[in-house]
Amino acid sequence: MLFAVSGYSQITYKKDWQGNTIAVDNRGNTIATQSTDWQGNPVWKDDRGNVISTQKKDWQGNTTSEDDRGNTISTRKKDWQGNTVVEDNR
Repeated sequence: MLFAVSGYSQITYKKDWQGNTIAVDNRGNTIATQSTDWQGNPVWKDDRGNVISTQKKDWQGNTTSEDDRGNTISTRKKDWQGNTVVEDNR
């Protein structure tokens, strides 16, 4: 008889005592934390405090996701039918 055991990683989102959203793996290790910067923009940081991405509104009201250097990763906007469209930086 052959038994297959597959390992998988499950991510759970929780709130910490400061109200920040934290991503925790199935062993209880913190993967990332979402908090807000001084302008109120959501910022994801890794377990060491390094910025992963920041979400901001551009001049047209679209939500942009930027990396730690300020480069745009993706833009989320609505099309003419009201559907949400996510475009990468290209």
